[in-house]
Amino acid sequence: MMKYPTVVLLAAMALCAQGTASAQPMLDPVVVSQGSVELHFSDIDARVGKIPPDKRAGVMDKPARIEQLLTNLLLVKHLANEAREMGVDQDPLVAAQLKLAQDEILAQSRIAALLADIDMPDFSEAARERYLSGPEKYRTQPTATVRQLAVLSTNHGEVAARQRAEELRAQFMAEGGADFDAFIRRHSEEKIAAATGGVVEGLRPGSTNDPFEQAALALDEPGELSPVVKSRYGYHVIQLIKKVPAQQRSFEQVRSGIVASLEKEYRERQRTELLDRLKAQPMEADPELVQSLRRRYYPGGEGARVLSGASATTDATGDADGSAPADSE
Repeated sequence: MMKYPTVVLLAAMALCAQGTASAQPMLDPVVVSQGSVELHFSDIDARVGKIPPDKRAGVMDKPARIEQLLTNLLLVKHLANEAREMGVDQDPLVAAQLKLAQDEILAQSRIAALLADIDMPDFSEAARERYLSGPEKYRTQPTATVRQLAVLSTNHGEVAARQRAEELRAQFMAEGGADFDAFIRRHSEEKIAAATGGVVEGLRPGSTNDPFEQAALALDEPGELSPVVKSRYGYHVIQLIKKVPAQQRSFEQVRSGIVASLEKEYRERQRTELLDRLKAQPMEADPELVQSLRRRYYPGGEGARVLSGASATTDATGDADGSAPADSE
């Protein structure tokens, strides 16, 4: 339980932000404390740094998620302090795991520094060359917007569902075939048909292999009606509303996307070159010790005995690393 509710913490932070210009801000103030543990901005920055950059603002813009992050970080510090008091950090395996975690963080930081310091070339001409080498790659696909009447197999069974769909198609044609939208709202068995009129937008070739899609894209003229079509849900009658043909996009329309792809490829090459250079250094190993790894972790093996006494790397809460939930909204 936090010492203060989140709303109080956030209000206090807002007041601090409105302080006088003459006030000298602390370099790394205590944001929140609980018992013997404190959280500074540096602690929070370190945790938020693990969130993907494009999600940080969304995660940290919600009071409930701030509360969860602070609560979890405080829990981590409590558990870590108790572990130190117990001497857990002196355990050889735990000490090795701490060193490995540090090495992994430093390795990631090295790669991040490399990518941040790249002097990016001008890819304008390369982008044009890529476009001219395969302009067909930059054609839009034809798309179709349709409305559809659905008769569900779960409501009737396969044979009766098809028969019902055929009857409804014939009934619509007998009534003059003038207003399929209204007809769908009255007769379709799709749950949202009464609200949407059965409209389906953005159908394009290859998005699925469903016969429904194929039948919809086979229609050419607005108002054209398909035969009864089977899908995994049942049977449908489809009417074309609009069809947009494929179009060739110009270089200027796609230039920024091509340049972005070339820059991404360049960064990946730089990263790969660094890793390949390091991996290319001669490796020396003791063949017998390497071979022993095959059985080291068998039940009763030396490695299994070492690990059997180790503490779990995550606590019973499952989120002791201070994780905040992904921004799903």
